[in-house]
This record gives sequence, C-alpha cells and structure tokens, in this order.
Amino acid sequence: RRATKAPERGVPPPRGGLVQRPEPVEAVAVPAAVIRIVLPLLEKLGRVPRAALGVTTKPLDAQLRAQLGLEKGGHLVERVDPMGPAHRAGLRRLDLIVGVNGAPMRPGTTLHDVLLPYRPRERVVVNVIRAGAPLKVPVTLGSR
Repeated sequence: RRATKAPERGVPPPRGGLVQRPEPVEAVAVPAAVIRIVLPLLEKLGRVPRAALGVTTKPLDAQLRAQLGLEKGGHLVERVDPMGPAHRAGLRRLDLIVGVNGAPMRPGTTLHDVLLPYRPRERVVVNVIRAGAPLKVPVTLGSR
C-alpha cells in the first residue's frame, strides 16, 4: 500500500507560493504474531535464523480439501530436495502436510509461516496424510 510522508513542520513553502505534494513512500504491515517471534531474535542474534524442511509445497484449494475430507488447509508436497531434511526423514512427493507438532496448517498460511517459531537443527513432528493414511514423521529441520 502507498502512504505519504507528512510535510516537515517549520519548513517554509517554496518561492512563488507553490506547495509541493508529499513524496510517496512504501508502507509494510507485519502481523503482531510475527513481530513477537522475530524481534527477540533480531535483538539477540542480529538476524533471524530460518528453519526449512527442504520441500516445495502448494496449498490445497477448497475442491481438493473437500475431496480429501479436510476441513482446514493443507499443503501438497510437489518436490522434495534429495539432500534436504524432509528426504532424510522419509517425506515423499504428493504427501499432504496438514500440521507441524500438532498445529494445523490453516488456509492462507505458508509452510514458512508455520516453521517460523522453529530454529534449524530443532526436531519437529510433521503431520502428513499419505495415500489417505495419517502419519507422524519426525524431522530435524535444516536452514534456509
């Protein structure tokens, strides 16, 4: 979204009486939940270490969720990095990730959003549906 900078106080208008329009600037909205996670890491480490599974996923659309009998979101694994932690843990292409450590994948969230509270080398349980059967796959997260 675009916002505008307020004119500085005490600055006289330019000669000729013409007033310039404020210069446009970019504004960014960050959810409070993300700030609560990220800010302490930035203060402590100066950066945010990001955990990763080593997969490429695609969120399920409403039609596919209905066919699978899922009420909430899920992410379909499209690709598994052969050198990544998901591959070592046994995740496969076409697995359906429905949660991490019991927390469900909600519609509108990405896998990166769900992994934000976790750090590289941390162990999590990925809740998966494979060929209609629910599985719990322990994974030691990598970094991105």
